[in-house]
Amino acid sequence: MKKPYVICIVDDDEIYQFTITKIIELNNLAEKTIVFSDGEEALDFITENFDNGKKLPDIIFLDINMPIMDGFQFIEEYGLATKSRTIFLRPKLHI
Repeated sequence: MKKPYVICIVDDDEIYQFTITKIIELNNLAEKTIVFSDGEEALDFITENFDNGKKLPDIIFLDINMPIMDGFQFIEEYGLATKSRTIFLRPKLHI
């Protein structure tokens, strides 16, 4: 059975990157998982693929507090580059 999703993780926390990647793999949720440490890297990748007509990520897990380009800047630029309007935010909870 083909895995339906290309998932992108944009987070500067390596532990979160590792954890969410393992959860995705163990649950067989994605055909491909792409990981970036800041919004600028992710946006460059997405813009390049969008301009070339390639498939964009179906799901993006996005951190808000990151160096270089934070999550809010990414959302603004992503919307301009892809004309996308569906955005879900995940708050980081500390218990």
